[in-house]
Amino acid sequence: MLAYPEFLAEEQAVLPVSTPQQIVEFYMDAWKNQQHYQYQPHRLASLGWFTQQWTVVIPCSQMTLRIGVDVGGTSIDAVCLAPGNAVLGWSKRPAPKSAGEPEQLIAGVVAAVEAALAEAQRGGHEFDGCSELSPMDEGQLRGIARQVLAAGLRCVVVAGVFSPAQPAQEHRAAAVFADEAAAAAAEAAAEAAAKDASAAGGTGEALAGGVDAAARHCLPHGAEPPLLICLSHEVGQLGLLARENAAALNAALLPLARRVVPTCSAALAAAGLGHASLYFTSNDGTLLSAAEAMRVGGLVGRATVLGGDAPVVAVGGGAPLCGDSLAGASSVVRPRHAAVANAVGAAIAQVGGSVDAVSNMGPTPASRAAVLAEAEQQAMERALAAGILGCGGGGSPDKALLKACMQLQSSGAGSMRVISPAAVPAGGLVADVGYMGAPTVGTEKPDSGEAANAAAAAVAAYRATAAAACSGGGGSGGPPATAGSSSGGSGAGPAAAPGGVLPLVALMSFEVGGGNGLEALCAAPLLGLPVVDGDAMGRAFPELQMATPSIYGLPAAPAAVADARGNCLTVHSAASPAWLERLLRPVCAEMGASAGFSSCPLTGEQLQRVVVPHSLSLAWRLGHAVVEAQHAKRDAPAAAAAAGGGRVLFRGRIVDVQRQTSGGFARGQVVLAGSSGAAHAGSLLRADFQNENLVARLLPGSAATHLAARHGAAAQGSGEQGGAWQGGVVLTTVPDLICCVQDETGLPIATEELRYGLRAAVLGLPAHPLLTTPEALAVVGPAAFGHPGVAYAPLAQYVPPAGIPRT
Repeated sequence: MLAYPEFLAEEQAVLPVSTPQQIVEFYMDAWKNQQHYQYQPHRLASLGWFTQQWTVVIPCSQMTLRIGVDVGGTSIDAVCLAPGNAVLGWSKRPAPKSAGEPEQLIAGVVAAVEAALAEAQRGGHEFDGCSELSPMDEGQLRGIARQVLAAGLRCVVVAGVFSPAQPAQEHRAAAVFADEAAAAAAEAAAEAAAKDASAAGGTGEALAGGVDAAARHCLPHGAEPPLLICLSHEVGQLGLLARENAAALNAALLPLARRVVPTCSAALAAAGLGHASLYFTSNDGTLLSAAEAMRVGGLVGRATVLGGDAPVVAVGGGAPLCGDSLAGASSVVRPRHAAVANAVGAAIAQVGGSVDAVSNMGPTPASRAAVLAEAEQQAMERALAAGILGCGGGGSPDKALLKACMQLQSSGAGSMRVISPAAVPAGGLVADVGYMGAPTVGTEKPDSGEAANAAAAAVAAYRATAAAACSGGGGSGGPPATAGSSSGGSGAGPAAAPGGVLPLVALMSFEVGGGNGLEALCAAPLLGLPVVDGDAMGRAFPELQMATPSIYGLPAAPAAVADARGNCLTVHSAASPAWLERLLRPVCAEMGASAGFSSCPLTGEQLQRVVVPHSLSLAWRLGHAVVEAQHAKRDAPAAAAAAGGGRVLFRGRIVDVQRQTSGGFARGQVVLAGSSGAAHAGSLLRADFQNENLVARLLPGSAATHLAARHGAAAQGSGEQGGAWQGGVVLTTVPDLICCVQDETGLPIATEELRYGLRAAVLGLPAHPLLTTPEALAVVGPAAFGHPGVAYAPLAQYVPPAGIPRT
């Protein structure tokens, strides 16, 4: 899309484009209609050229690229910038000789933009591992490899989108880098041989023979390769940022591993133990074979360090150097066999492997069991070979937080403004922004402004239907009604502003939970608009019809979805909000199971009646409570629960996660075993989720009995765990909020981030009253999610949060 604030004196806007030709055609139109855009470019009198600086924002499969174009009298300059203003590519082209010829200017700028874009590498796959986001440019990769070699770098990381599901591009990129490294070494050896032969006065024939020989023997057998390449899919699972970081750390360990492993092998051989298998303990506690340690360096785990004094366990050869007290340590613990603890750990470490993939589970329990069996077999093979408000959904907030911080750095302090719903004028429009799809996909696939594109399309469609209605051509396709039967309104459409266009006055998050809660804050500064302190769910829900405007009778269409390829689909009319969900969910799956979404804009009058107010304030207060508890060394999960008017339901360790992406949702369950000393020690908690946590049950038994029951059900091909596991005591259910957080820190754990072994606390928070009426429970109650036998009982009375303080 294009951002052109230079051309608009009163309003900024964005327009979709797909080619450099369209970029330039738009700007040429602006150039030729200067008075319309109220912009007077500076004219160079001697040449008759306009000096203009243009900014182009182009969403691609991996990041948002900014193209800057400077048209001058002698040259046309273009640069391609990544987020953070890192220059990915640049171009300087001579300006056309004929002054004032638009056609030649178009050709010159197109060439400059294409040259700048050509330097930005693309690639990756969709979640199914079959469809490429974009093909790799091997010629460009070879150029990058030569730059790496020329800079004297040795360690290289290759990370592709969804490479754990389809590693083909990573393997091919590694092969290209290895080819270029070998070719560069051969060229260097040949050049050295040529110099030696020339210095010795050799003949041309002898010189050629020496060069050929050098090229053939430049890398003797057993020599160190010039590049050490770490492939991200061999190090981490789904979650692009975490996998990239882990791969970078592992790449840094490769030179050390290639020195240590052969030394240890030689020591074993010298001791007469050359027949013994050599393993190394990795940072996640599992074992790596010698060959695997040479190849990947060592898997990198993740630890959280809290402030304040903590116990110190003194082990290893340096343990005797520690006294009985240490500064910053609450105590010094010396276990038995402390002096040889590292060896004990190496001996008892488990050989482990895992598979994290998106699979077609098929329509029957037998097909599901077959896919699970295949995944378990893959995990076994790898083991043998290598030895808060989101309620879990809405997408991980980590990526959205990074995006919001980058936007704030770019637009400056004060650019993100939050206003009360009461401050929105009755005749103004508010557009919601967010993403729909599977949260698991969102952790892997970076977005490129699709939410803003969808919002622009939805607003344009709304205005088009309103204009048609005003001109007498609207009929049933006119503007949305202001109220439905349940809200007691008149049903009349919104009044049109002068010229038939209602002004867009603010943005709003479609749902406050998870990453979607930050999307409006990311998009609003680009348009110079404030963000409404409210949302359409008061949390996160998995389906579109579960928004409060739809529950209380307002239409959800016109609505739009957009993807990173530039596709944008607008639904101008739908029979019901549920039908809109049915129409768009398969489209979202085709768009890669993650797409920008925006529903029908709301007028200020509609918004003040049906939107959950002050949900951003509630989110801020929850986060503030967690941070204060961390600094004061208090119970962070309990602080968050108290700030939200709820309570801690359960504390324990995750012992089982079943999760699959199907129908555009992340579906499954998580089971926790109660922590010793906690209120529910010796019990289990099971939470079922569909993107978001739906029902939390307290179950008897242990982790061992649970896993035995699940494996028994899987062996029968039922995919269920039997009646005993479907019962239990219901602690809480939708629409109340079930939030899984880290037990030590209170930080949220999204459903796509659930992992075996994590220590977690499960919180229950009361839902806003708009979600607990009979009309709402019919849409967002337990029965709506396939739990007809579970009755909703309010967890606690909802207490409205105070608005965000103004400073």
